[in-house]
Amino acid sequence: MLDITGAVFTRLNSDSTLTALLAPYGAGKAIVSDPPPADLIVQGPEVVCIVAAPFDDEAEDTYTEDYRRTSLNVRLYSRPNGSTLALDTAAERVRALLRSWPKGAVTGGTLIDAAVSGPVAGPSSDPSVEGRIVTARLIFLEA
Repeated sequence: MLDITGAVFTRLNSDSTLTALLAPYGAGKAIVSDPPPADLIVQGPEVVCIVAAPFDDEAEDTYTEDYRRTSLNVRLYSRPNGSTLALDTAAERVRALLRSWPKGAVTGGTLIDAAVSGPVAGPSSDPSVEGRIVTARLIFLEA
């Protein structure tokens, strides 16, 4: 079974540059999968990172191989207190990590290609919270 959300989570969570920008959460940093836990609250300029489930997932099989083309969003939020620098830096780091993801093994398959767009402004119902969205379009060969 191909664990797409887990693969993205692992890629982001293993980067010390990104995790240094993230808010503390539990015993680690505030990087979670969707839906975010109820106790995960955006409290300051440190960033919260949410890896969403794929919103597009299509089979692109050949006669002998099973491919999956999938798209997902990584959402980042903070309370900027006058500057969105930490949020923008974290969003750009997410973009760089996904865009430069080397081809190779992930749980349940092999990453073939990664294309990334964003960051763009993300929605928030709280005017004191800023958001950014990075969208990744990934192609995997299933094991």
